[in-house]
Amino acid sequence: MISAVMISCEARKYIRQQTLANLLSTDWQWGLESILDTEYISKENYELTSKTERQTIAAYHALKKALEKPDPWIVFMEDDLFFNKLKIK
Repeated sequence: MISAVMISCEARKYIRQQTLANLLSTDWQWGLESILDTEYISKENYELTSKTERQTIAAYHALKKALEKPDPWIVFMEDDLFFNKLKIK
């Protein structure tokens, strides 16, 4: 029903893990796919690529993956989010 993707980078591993833990503490019931910029940029070119460009590349691939799924809705996230923990019964 919902395709969720998150972009991140290795330098923000702790922040990403905290965001994922925060998400798990909510009533979120759909999966989430994390896309790291290092998956699409070679080690040789990584330091030569600006942060903005790496983020754009990761965003492109995250949205591309989300669109490959049959879900009618996409939630696009970065790795530094807080979530409302109100659980509706």
